[in-house]
Amino acid sequence: MGARLATFLLSIAAAVVWAPAARAADKAGCLRAYEAAQQDKNSGKLRTSRKELLVCVEPECPALLRADCSSWLAEVERGMPTVVVSVSSGGKELSDVRVLVDDEVLATSLNGAALEVDPGQRVFRVEAPGRPPVTQTLTIRQGEKNRRVELELSAEAGAPTQASSPAVISYVLAGVGAVGLLSFSYFGVKGLSGRSDLKACKGECAPDDVDAVRADFTRADVSLAIAALAFGGAAYFYFTERSDEPREGAPASRRPGARLGIWPHPNGVRTALEFAF
Repeated sequence: MGARLATFLLSIAAAVVWAPAARAADKAGCLRAYEAAQQDKNSGKLRTSRKELLVCVEPECPALLRADCSSWLAEVERGMPTVVVSVSSGGKELSDVRVLVDDEVLATSLNGAALEVDPGQRVFRVEAPGRPPVTQTLTIRQGEKNRRVELELSAEAGAPTQASSPAVISYVLAGVGAVGLLSFSYFGVKGLSGRSDLKACKGECAPDDVDAVRADFTRADVSLAIAALAFGGAAYFYFTERSDEPREGAPASRRPGARLGIWPHPNGVRTALEFAF
């Protein structure tokens, strides 16, 4: 019985001694949060200010401090900017990315939700596995809500890339050149056959037959000119694309090319194709 009474008295004594000290510590913490929140709010550090304001609005803090902190907290909430970050690569939107603002991790993945940032000039950095990071500097305005921030990452290292435009153009032009050669062969053979028939009626041939043979030769010449032009363009784009690759010992200013000349001719047109390497 005596031992229980002694324990009870010691508990009361401890409460009497430690309770004022705990209350004093709480008040000191409230005051520190109150002062720091005001300073951070005025300097634009709204995210940090809100954390401190959430401390000094607790019931343990004096009523006077709680009133000011509650008012400031509402101001901070209204002025807190938010951004919606989207990241894509090769036309595909990515979610497994890490977003940093001023070297502070803001998100480890993206789900379309708005992210809170402090106002001012901010450096956004996006990181994704297997891709080089991308940075973008933006000025974020206080009170700005749901601003879209779109960043583009390069293709994943080692991933196949689409054919470049010069290569596609060279293939198309080569196809046009092949069609031109077929057309040249068809009308050329047809014209030669018609001219052979005209030999039998030399001097007495019908004008329509003569005009038809001339038209076939003209079509053959035009087809040849189109084929030469198309093949020349295909060669130009093909070798221009390859010239972008570094070549040991080759001058930097030297670029391959092609030139096509077309001149009128009594029987059609004359063409000349020149290549430079």
